[in-house]
Amino acid sequence: MFFSPRFIMYIYGCLHYFFSLIFYPHLMHKLSLDISQFYRSAQLGQELRHHLLKIQQQYPNYIREVQGRGLFNAVELNSKNLRPVSAYDICLQLKERVLAKPTHDTIIRLTPPLSISLDELQEASKALSDVLEHDLPKMQKAKPEHVSPTSSNICDRCIE
Repeated sequence: MFFSPRFIMYIYGCLHYFFSLIFYPHLMHKLSLDISQFYRSAQLGQELRHHLLKIQQQYPNYIREVQGRGLFNAVELNSKNLRPVSAYDICLQLKERVLAKPTHDTIIRLTPPLSISLDELQEASKALSDVLEHDLPKMQKAKPEHVSPTSSNICDRCIE
């Protein structure tokens, strides 16, 4: 019978953690802390997705999909209705209030820290809603439609 190296390393990691708790009982508080952080992440992530889904219902033309697990969440934008604005432009508008990372011109990744409060989550979702309501129409009018998408996406290191 053969086991994959990945499975063997998984078993080794589990046994190492288990025996370290037996031989070093003062580490037991670490286990309870890890479990409480896991549940907190799941609870806060669910709350964040709830707020993001409300925003999606408000702006179905702009937001195509909301997905995530725990506090790792993403908002996929509808590029046809946002044109010529991209996820990068929206993240620039959010940068004073929310830590957001654009991906592939149409996805905004939101990964708040585990120490975030429910009030801060509500502020973050309100910030996204405000950008979509107030700033996006202004950006669409101000930005020229026929800008080459490849020129804006190339970083300084890629030009060489």
